[in-house]
Amino acid sequence: DRLKHCQKFAEAAMSLGSETALVYSKKPIMNQLRRILRHRCEVPNSNQVIDMSFEFESSFLTNYISTIGKILLDKQPL
Repeated sequence: DRLKHCQKFAEAAMSLGSETALVYSKKPIMNQLRRILRHRCEVPNSNQVIDMSFEFESSFLTNYISTIGKILLDKQPL
């Protein structure tokens, strides 16, 4: 799986403190995340409400994301 490979790479790069590796791999990682977000989820019962969430350790993730980029909403930083 490409996704698992990206995840393992990002975890290894972050644990080793290799911000340079993350910067150079930002585009492939973002492409994999976009692919996941576009993926259609097949739900057995379309009338059933599905609660989907992304859990993360905020301080750890925020520290690394702030060094490799930023999130924009309508071309404005959040």
